Amino acid sequence: MSKRLVASPLVHFFAAAAILLAARPVVPGRRASRGPTRLDLPVAWAAASCRDELARSGALVSGRAFAALMRVAADEEVLFREALARGLHRTDPVAAARLAANLRFVGAEDADPGGLVDRAVSLGMAYSDLVVRRRLIHVMQLSLEERARRRPISRRALERFYTRHADRYLQPATFRFEHVFLSKQRRRESLARDAGEIAARLVRTGAGDRTHAPAGDPFLEAPRHVLLTRPEVAKSFGEAFARALENAPVGRWVGPLQSPFGLHFVRLEQRSDPRYPPLGEVATRVRYDLEVARGRRALRRAIEQLRTRYRIRVGGVPLEQMLSGEAGVTGCSEILRAERRGQTSLGPERGQRGEAP
Repeated sequence: MSKRLVASPLVHFFAAAAILLAARPVVPGRRASRGPTRLDLPVAWAAASCRDELARSGALVSGRAFAALMRVAADEEVLFREALARGLHRTDPVAAARLAANLRFVGAEDADPGGLVDRAVSLGMAYSDLVVRRRLIHVMQLSLEERARRRPISRRALERFYTRHADRYLQPATFRFEHVFLSKQRRRESLARDAGEIAARLVRTGAGDRTHAPAGDPFLEAPRHVLLTRPEVAKSFGEAFARALENAPVGRWVGPLQSPFGLHFVRLEQRSDPRYPPLGEVATRVRYDLEVARGRRALRRAIEQLRTRYRIRVGGVPLEQMLSGEAGVTGCSEILRAERRGQTSLGPERGQRGEAP
């Protein structure tokens, strides 16, 4: 390793981040043969997960939500360690290219990409680069799902899955209709008067007559003649409008119906009821959903198995005690407070950096 590389402040940053966040790094491609691997994670590790959740949801979670957050974070940590142990940082082109680019950025001149990747990992760059970390977790998840997802699916399995999840494939009611729109923004005080005139005209010309219907105003949400599902009608015109269409007579003008944008006179041309399509119509979608479900089940089982290979402690506290609340830490507020105070332990002694417990 060149003196220039060793002296680089960025290398020092990556190494410090690895020490802070990773603790007891994995040796890529190697695994202890006997007993679970001990994994000591610092308070900063839990604090990082809490900050991510705060940015995502705006909440400092506690209780069961906190336990669920820490469980997911611990599972992802295990997946990341397993990915390194299996050498996925070398075989995945995205992670490998990113690690090599990181090292070149701080001055490495090694022409061998594989050598650059290994040196980057040894300097802690895989631990501190969130792009690499998330990529390796994702690739590890896919590898655990892949075998189950690729297993052949029989017609009988497809039928069972479709029957069990039939509501997922229920096709909503559809409405084909023509509407005359009166904009409340454009017509303002004259809206009610104009609506009355149009209603009277439709009565005079015949409620089912399409040829004498007035033009109305342009409606940006939908054209004059539309074919929409019920959810689409509710989204564009409002829930009350959709309910009115469910009871409207076919072939006759009704209205005015109100939407957030104004008033509408509507002539329903066709209405279809919700229906469960035959399997043949949705077989491709059902097959994909079954593959995804198999993959997720396989991933859950694999993660449960991987948990037995690691003995995780966070801030000196066994993970299971943190999840159950036995450690006395029940939320992100306490984790972030401990980090601000420089505490290295989440146990009863709550020792601070440089102080005796």
